[in-house]
Amino acid sequence: MTIIGILGAALVFKLFPEEGVFGIHHRIINWQWLNLLTAIPALIVGIIFSYFFIHLENWFAIIINVKIGKVGQAGIFGILLAVASLISTDILFSGEFRIVAFTKQAFELPAGLLIIIAIVKAIMTNLGFVMGWRGGTIFPAIFSSLAIGVACAKFLPGNPRINAVIALTASLTMILGKPLLTIILLGLLVSIELTPVLIITSLLVNFLQKKYFEKKL
Repeated sequence: MTIIGILGAALVFKLFPEEGVFGIHHRIINWQWLNLLTAIPALIVGIIFSYFFIHLENWFAIIINVKIGKVGQAGIFGILLAVASLISTDILFSGEFRIVAFTKQAFELPAGLLIIIAIVKAIMTNLGFVMGWRGGTIFPAIFSSLAIGVACAKFLPGNPRINAVIALTASLTMILGKPLLTIILLGLLVSIELTPVLIITSLLVNFLQKKYFEKKL
């Protein structure tokens, strides 16, 4: 199903050119041994953010007053979404058509703004589900995880793109719980030269999730 979806989306992008998530990207990577050490805090940041993202929907389900009707909930969320868009217009949409462009812009944005975008995007995504809005989790999860990954990379030494990919992959692997899907999706987002980092991180996080986090999550 994932392969069919990717092929279908690739066909759509081919017929109607748009800078979307799907594509093979190349970039010269300045590999540094220091990234072996910075991989640990990047992994931790990704895992912590994924825990926050995963549990948001349950937390909101407890907080939201169930007496508010579905129409009322949808209206309230629409207002909140409009207000949140003042922070970034990317919060309005799931993000698939802006992810590639955002990866190019993210390293130029302040870390504080990236953290705010990541948190607000995660909150609005899960709050929308609780309040009756419909949509998918994958692209909002990628978008917010990317923002938190780049923010994390700004505080760490070594190659920032490697650090960002580690945090992004760790977060998305935990959220989706499917390392193969994570590898396929991010393999079409990050530069092909970073694929080994992507694969190793995803498999490692999946192992840790099953061994230590699965019951807690």
